[in-house]
Amino acid sequence: RQQVIKNEVSPIVYFMEKNKMDVSILASYVSMWKWSVKRHFKPSVFAKLNDKILKKYAAVFDISVEELKNFKG
Repeated sequence: RQQVIKNEVSPIVYFMEKNKMDVSILASYVSMWKWSVKRHFKPSVFAKLNDKILKKYAAVFDISVEELKNFKG
């Protein structure tokens, strides 16, 4: 959570940890490669993600896309 506040990682990392997942599990749930998911951990890359991809993450974490986009820690 502190890393999200400091803008070191994207909110995806926080929700992944909160839901007790690792990169492999999350990648399989969102049907993406592990390296793609890891790229989305960067705040600069996360900011550019389209709603289609964000919807996949939001569905896995059982939150709305807006909650995911606007999460500040």
